[in-house]
Parts: sequence; structure tokens; C-alpha cells
Amino acid sequence: MNLMKRSKWLRVILIIFAALLFFIYPTRIIFFQGLTIFAQMSEFCTSTDRIFDLAFSPDDQYLLVSNWRFTVDEPFKARMWEVTTGEVIRDFNYQVDRVIFSPNGNFVAMGNGLDTWLLSTQNEELEYKFSNDEISPIGTNYLFTQDSKFFVIDYADGVTVWDVDLGQTLRSFPNRSDWQMHQEVDVSSDGKNILTYDLVKEETYLYDFHTGNLLFTFKETFSAMFSPNNRYIVTNGREGLKLWDVETLEVVHVLSSIFERIAEVQFSTDSSYLFVFMSSRLTLWDVESGRLLIEVLGTGSGGIYGILPNNQNLLIPEPEGETPHNLINLWDIPLGTKSRNFKLEEGNVDTFAFTQDSRYMAIALNNNVQLWDISEGQKVRSFC
Repeated sequence: MNLMKRSKWLRVILIIFAALLFFIYPTRIIFFQGLTIFAQMSEFCTSTDRIFDLAFSPDDQYLLVSNWRFTVDEPFKARMWEVTTGEVIRDFNYQVDRVIFSPNGNFVAMGNGLDTWLLSTQNEELEYKFSNDEISPIGTNYLFTQDSKFFVIDYADGVTVWDVDLGQTLRSFPNRSDWQMHQEVDVSSDGKNILTYDLVKEETYLYDFHTGNLLFTFKETFSAMFSPNNRYIVTNGREGLKLWDVETLEVVHVLSSIFERIAEVQFSTDSSYLFVFMSSRLTLWDVESGRLLIEVLGTGSGGIYGILPNNQNLLIPEPEGETPHNLINLWDIPLGTKSRNFKLEEGNVDTFAFTQDSRYMAIALNNNVQLWDISEGQKVRSFC
């Protein structure tokens, strides 16, 4: 009898001990891990933050975000998330407000107008730091060439081309005015030509990317960019919005003959369409014919807009009282009609980005980063 009682109590003690091991210890770890993850998410986006930039990796697997924190000790930071799970992949302890991926996804570049960092996505190594100096302050205009072999960055005295593999400067394109001003820059997708812009002279220069030879000067222009197929250059200037043939350097279409302040110009990825966002209207043009396809008036100066990478859809905000950016219209480009709309939370959209497969968009809204399913018009998750 005593032996049976001892066995019974021994089983009870063993069961309690096993329960403690199974529940208390793992739960304690999971609990504190959960607190850590929640703290990480909470500390990245607070009420005093402003999300400055978003970028999806080329394979749509990761989302890179930079924010501005209005505190002296830590004004900026950047974080990379896994898109489908929302898991934090990596934090970057650099003061940055602009982030981009290289087209091959092997590198990220981030900067703040004082310094720019080039980093590998494969490891924690810093590839190179481009620093500001008193002679030639650095700018925030930088990009990778389409083959990811070169990194192009502007300084006040010109544009520098950095060979990523060799880790050295390939060539520089000088600032052609006497004033030290930052320049817009664009490189053709075939890597043959480069455009730089001089704000003081109101001129855009077309150079041979590899020889550095000046090929052409676009007079009285404020911006210029290549089409993805390298057939056209679009310029905006005092004589309006024009499409140029890259080979002949002749105007093929005058889309607008008057000067208008333009916030955004975007070619579709197949170069079929040109999207132009002005202060009070949005337009979509057929590139081949120069025909106006869509025009929407009174859209304000912000919100979510642009051609999706699938080249079939266009997102345009619709004004609505004092909050014009929370109702988004999805347009069918071939049909030239609105196919659906969806409503965001009320507030200001600071920035946004689309995945390459056109399925998702990331939105910086009310100091929060949200992932939305475009076709469904539904929010998938908040990253912070």
C-alpha cells in the first residue's frame, strides 16, 4: 500500500515537473521573444517618426524602409522586412532617408545627403561609404546601372560612376556651371548613355557613358529621362514636355507646348506608356503615337499614383474633401476605364512602392508601413 502511494505521488511529481519544463520554460522564452519582437516593431515607427522611403527587392521578397525620427540621438534608421511573413530580417544602423536595391538584388544603397552607404545584401559587410566634404557635398541622387555593375552618384561638382566589382571610380562627369549644384541623373538601360542636369544653366547633357564624350545638350530643360527600351528621351522644360528619338536626337512628339511644373514622370516598363503627374492633373500618353489616353483633373499633389509594372493598370488618387489621397482608383489602361477603387485609412501618404509582380504595394501612411493587395483592395498587414 505504501509502495502504491509512493508510486502515485511520484507520478504526480513527475507530471508536475514535466509540465513545468514543457510550459513554463519554453513559454518564458517565447514570451520574452514576443516582447522583443513587439518592442522592435514599436520602436521603429512611433508618433514622432516620418517614413521617408520604401523599396522592394527585385524578387519582391524583401521590403526596405527608412524613417526619420525627430530626436537628436537617433534621427534616422533603416529596416528590412520579409514581405510574406512580416519578419524583421536586418536593421541598418545608418542615418538614411533614401533606400534602393540594385537590379540584381545583391546590394542596397542608402544615404541622407551627407553620406551614402553601399552594402551587400548577402552579408553584413559594408562595401563602400561615399562621404560628404567641404569641396563637393554629396547629394541624394544615386542609382545602379541595369546590369548592377556600376553605381552612379551625384556630388555638387559633378557625377561619379563607381565600379562595384573593382571598388573604384570609373569616371566622373563634371558640373558644367560655376555653381556647385546637385544634379539629376539617369542612365540608359543598355548602359551606353548617361543624362545629367544642370539646375543653374537649365540644361540637360547627354554623354557617352563609357568614353565620357558629350553628345548633345538639351536647352532650357528642368528634367530628362530615358525610356526603358532606350528609344526615347523625355524632357520637361520652358518649351513644354517633349519626346526625343535617342538615335537622331530629334523631337518626335510635343506632348505639351507650355511649361508646367511636373512632380513625376514615369515610363511603363515596356515603354508603351508615359505617365505624367503635374500639380493639378495626371495624364497618360501613348508613346508611339503621342496620343493622350487618360487625363484626370484636380488630383492634388500627393497620394498614390503610377503605372504598375504589369503595364496594364494605373493607380490614381481621387480628391475627396480635405483628404484627397485616401480613395484610390485602379484604371485598366487598354480599356481606358476605372476598374475598381479602394479606400485607405484617412491620413497623409508619405511614400509608396509596388512589387514587380504588381500584386502588392507598400504604403507609408500615418507613420505606419502597410502592405496592400492591389487586386483585392485589401490591407494584408502592418509592418509597424
